[in-house]
Amino acid sequence: MVDLRHKYSPSTLRTTMSTKEIKDLVEAIEKYSKQLSKDKRASKAFLVKAGIITPKGNLRAPYKHLCIPQG
Repeated sequence: MVDLRHKYSPSTLRTTMSTKEIKDLVEAIEKYSKQLSKDKRASKAFLVKAGIITPKGNLRAPYKHLCIPQG
């Protein structure tokens, strides 16, 4: 699993990022999303922790009325 907490924590980020830093962050996010897409349990845990879905898998109130395909 990719750990973004240390390298990209709020305490280490400046108000602007260099092009290389942005590229590195995008690559880390893409790598993490690929890992999550391979593991249904990890994907669900991520969405629960992010506050997007409940532990039962239902969308939280702010997301209920979005046009997101369910399936």
